[in-house]
Amino acid sequence: MLERLPQRLREQFPGHDGFSIAPPQTGELPTYLVCVALYSPTPVRDATDSDYSGLVHCWMVDALPTDLATHLADQVMLVNWDRYAVNGTY
Repeated sequence: MLERLPQRLREQFPGHDGFSIAPPQTGELPTYLVCVALYSPTPVRDATDSDYSGLVHCWMVDALPTDLATHLADQVMLVNWDRYAVNGTY
């Protein structure tokens, strides 16, 4: 499953080039794969021809959280934006 994940993400999120996949813990794979498309109005690298930056971040969990907003915020804070985000144009 992990080997096919980058290709599946490209199919599920067409038009996105930046991807960040948090490695799962060792052992059996968790039940759920959670993915979010994130955007910033600021390009990640200096580029006069870019309007924004973005990436799709994914991680795995055994159970869906009851407080989704807090869970998402916690996961997004772990993303290395400068490393994985790519610039885009409208």
